[in-house]
Amino acid sequence: MPFCCHRVQADTNDVDGAKQMLTSSLTLCKGMGDLAAQVATLSVSQQLFQRLKEGDKVAENFNYLARKQEELSTRIQAAEDDAAQHNSVLGWDVGSGYA
Repeated sequence: MPFCCHRVQADTNDVDGAKQMLTSSLTLCKGMGDLAAQVATLSVSQQLFQRLKEGDKVAENFNYLARKQEELSTRIQAAEDDAAQHNSVLGWDVGSGYA
């Protein structure tokens, strides 16, 4: 993931460049439906906004990040539930009665 680039941009005081990179990353992650990467990008954005003491952006981003984290958690739980069901089905011995 290119998150190190955002940190480099922020460390070199190119705050506008860092914000643009984060915005682009989030847009791409949304387009690909990559929820985990969206959460990661929003987390880095949160750190940047906190560092810059942009209170309004911190609050707005925090709420959006919380929603995306909850959505990711829900999807992970659903995948774990599906995996358990699939493992159960894979354990059935459906072929032994046929010759």
